[in-house]
Amino acid sequence: MNIAGVEVDDGELDRVIRQELFARLVEAWGDVRGIRERMRARTLCREELRVVAEGMLQLLLDDTAEFEFYKQAELQSRLIDLALDQLESEALAPPLRLRNIARQLTTVPVHALIFNAFPLVTHELYPLMVDAFTAGKLTVVGVHERWLVGDAFRRAIFLDEDTLDLVEADVLDAPAISSAQVLALDLREEHGAHRRIESRLTTSWWNSAVGAEKLDDKNWTGVCWQNAGLDTPRFVTLCAKHSDAELQALIAEITESSQSLILKPIDATEGRGVRRIFADSTEAFAVIRHQLSSGMWMLMEERGTVCCATTAGAVPFVLRINVFWDVNAAFAESSYAQVAASSTGIASVGQGGRIVSTSVLWKQLCDAKGNSYHPHNADWHRIVDIAQSGVRILALELGTYMPALVGVDMLLDFTNDGELTPVLLEANGRPAGLGHSRLLAVDAPGEEPGVSVKLWISAR
Repeated sequence: MNIAGVEVDDGELDRVIRQELFARLVEAWGDVRGIRERMRARTLCREELRVVAEGMLQLLLDDTAEFEFYKQAELQSRLIDLALDQLESEALAPPLRLRNIARQLTTVPVHALIFNAFPLVTHELYPLMVDAFTAGKLTVVGVHERWLVGDAFRRAIFLDEDTLDLVEADVLDAPAISSAQVLALDLREEHGAHRRIESRLTTSWWNSAVGAEKLDDKNWTGVCWQNAGLDTPRFVTLCAKHSDAELQALIAEITESSQSLILKPIDATEGRGVRRIFADSTEAFAVIRHQLSSGMWMLMEERGTVCCATTAGAVPFVLRINVFWDVNAAFAESSYAQVAASSTGIASVGQGGRIVSTSVLWKQLCDAKGNSYHPHNADWHRIVDIAQSGVRILALELGTYMPALVGVDMLLDFTNDGELTPVLLEANGRPAGLGHSRLLAVDAPGEEPGVSVKLWISAR
């Protein structure tokens, strides 16, 4: 069969269609680097590109009866998703292949990674699937919410055990899901979607909606850690019902320890709504008051005097440690870091930052003036110990609702003696960025890709 003047084998058709669609998008919108920069700056959105891609795909498919399989609305949508993924980000997983032959699952038990947001989802699924394959105790599949049928599923994303490639296909006589965890949800409805998905299945949950929602509440986690004597930024919780006098008093309470403050929604995800505020600025009060019209907010002192040395100078960063909770103990297993784009930026990809491996960060630690800091093994052990302690405290509060895998966000400070000390910031019951995670070494960050080995060996 022929597409864009090239003879194509049936097994390569989905790849060639996607590549042709990608090429046409690049031709229409400029070079890939420029497109990605515009998407990060939010001057070009994915939905805008999708509208154009839909028209381009129709032109590719309309005149050829041989493409009948790909004229299904669901598959056309997936082809567009995959082309946009390629446009938006460097690949952190093998290309996903769409197959028109249904698969039969013969091995059980089945663990489902359930999601409802397609963009870049293979970056989250693939590292977990590879870790599980290495452990060899479960068949792990990725399942979109709309593919669920009772306690089973009609379609899934699989790891091909021979090639370690990813394949998406329909499923014949799928066995019931024996265990599941939720990840990669639409950020506009995370809590509602998680509860809805959980209500549809009678299975063993590795991150229940109740536990994940509690961890999303940054006020709740902060109070838990403070009550346990763990170091976390001082904060106050603000809402619209506070009078001006009450609001001024709460702001003053935090500015006693810091003139640079961080304001963020109480359930902020991926940097949404987070901003830096300087307490002595004339507009600080007005900015805070304005923000309170949209829910509960946290105002906290800015911590993190340890920075990352970059071409943009010394910039803030947030360290993510993925911790496995096995019902009795916590094990820090992997990490990555998000660094800000500038010295005054927010350390989040959602606000123009970028992700780097912790091993790279570890070589670039510095103070706010750019003076290098050379960490020791003891520094790393301290970080790991605090991440594990933070998870233990949360597990004591959550009990059976505690997620099996928690992403702990941390800042690093210099003490008065010039030593490095970790500061707990947030906990995430649906950790993301898994494709960037690297397994920890004994005395320092590691280089080997992976999220958690013990999670799958335990197969709780």
